[in-house]
Amino acid sequence: MARVYGKDGRDGDGPLGTPTTITTATWRQTAPGQIRAATMEDVKRLDLKALRLAVHGWWLGNPLVYKPGVANLTAVAHELAAAGAAAGTLVLSDGPADSASASAGAILNGKPIPHVSINAILILRPPLPRSLLGSTAARAVADVAQAALGCPCAVQRRWEVVLHDVPCAQHFCRVSAHRYEDVALLQLHLALDQLWTTAEDGAGPLASALFARPDWREVFLARVLHTLDGRLRAARVA
Repeated sequence: MARVYGKDGRDGDGPLGTPTTITTATWRQTAPGQIRAATMEDVKRLDLKALRLAVHGWWLGNPLVYKPGVANLTAVAHELAAAGAAAGTLVLSDGPADSASASAGAILNGKPIPHVSINAILILRPPLPRSLLGSTAARAVADVAQAALGCPCAVQRRWEVVLHDVPCAQHFCRVSAHRYEDVALLQLHLALDQLWTTAEDGAGPLASALFARPDWREVFLARVLHTLDGRLRAARVA
C-alpha cells in the first residue's frame, strides 16, 4: 500500500505510527508489596462471542480479528489490509490501561478498578478523507459515552474525546486515521477504566444501567461500532 500524504507532508497522526515487527507485549511488575502497574493477568478478556453477536449483520466489525496484548496492532492491520482484508474488518486488542487510575489493586467504592484499554483498528475501503473519518469517529464515541453516562462529552484538539462535568476533565479516547491509495485505517484507543471510574463516581443514573452489566465493555464497543457504522455509510453516499 502506498501512503497518501497531505499538503503539509504529514502522513497521519502519531498514535498509529509506522508498522514494525509484530511482537507480544511484556509487562513488568515492581517489588512485592508495592503498588504495581496492571499486567496482562489483571485483564479480563473481552467476550468475543458476545461482541460478534452484537455486530452480526453490520458492516463494521465483520470480520473481527482479535490479537490480545500484541505490541503493534498497526502492523497487524497493515498486513491484513495488504492481503486484501474486507472493508469493515475490525482488528482488536485489549490490555492493561495506561491511565493513572489503573494501578493493580486500586479500589473505588469498594470495587477494584478494571485495568483495561481497548485498541481497535477498522480497515475501510474505499478510503474516505482522513479528516472526515477522524471527526466522525470521535463524535460517535462522544455521543455514545454521553448517552451511557449522562454527562457531557466533547471532542478536543485532533480527535480526543473528553468527559466533562466530572471532578476533572478526562480524555478517555484518542482517534487516529491513516489514508492510503485504496484503504484507510481508523484507530480508536479507548481507556475504559476512565469510563468505569466516572460512572462509579456518580456520573448519573443512566450510567448504572450499562456499567452494572458484566458485559458493559462489549456493549459499549458495539454501540460505538453501530453508531459509527450508520454515520460512515451515510458519508459514503453523500
